[in-house]
Amino acid sequence: MSAHRRLELLRWAAGTGAWIVEDDYDSEFRYTTRPLACLQGMEVEAHGPDDSRVLYVGTFSKALCPALRIGYLVAPLALVDRFVVAKAAADRATASVEQAALAEFIESGDFARHLRRARVLYAERQQALVTAVRTHLSEWLDARPAPAGLHLVVSLRESLTGRGITDHDVALAARARGINAPSLSSRTMTPRSAAVPRHEALMLGYAAFDAETLDAAARRLGDAIGDATCDCR
Repeated sequence: MSAHRRLELLRWAAGTGAWIVEDDYDSEFRYTTRPLACLQGMEVEAHGPDDSRVLYVGTFSKALCPALRIGYLVAPLALVDRFVVAKAAADRATASVEQAALAEFIESGDFARHLRRARVLYAERQQALVTAVRTHLSEWLDARPAPAGLHLVVSLRESLTGRGITDHDVALAARARGINAPSLSSRTMTPRSAAVPRHEALMLGYAAFDAETLDAAARRLGDAIGDATCDCR
């Protein structure tokens, strides 16, 4: 969301008494501009922590490694006591040693240096994926660089949708060939109807793979699309 839209959302929450849950799990990975200010920070700067309507949720699983399993919540002051009680009731096994090591990693500056290296690496891998799709799949898929994140949303072209092939069809065919390419439509809250056109697209992850692996996967995805378009499927 743009800064203007974020301010509008904050005003709406303040006016209605609503809470905003801001899941900011991959904001560190923005490639074309500096990271945008989070809603929580914008509101606290403007009004102070006492009037915050934002619950800011983050994790180190994306920035470091999933096995670390350390996330965090920046809660408004009015809710802190409730979350302390809820945490105690839900889970008393907080990983104290891992948190201490992570804190030292952050305070030393190594975490910031890691993020800078990771941004460069992931930007290169995103471009490798875009190149692979445009090289091997341009007849069927439209891939465009994204300014942030760890996935690309790749749209199906008319050559597929015009034949009645859906992103769900392609996702199933890809899975049969060992490729995880979830359909975007499976993640929508809007029921399919004639009044609301459905965006047929795939979500392709790239952060964990080098350029050679991404190129090979694009070729296999092309084979999967061939399976999906086969009249005998």
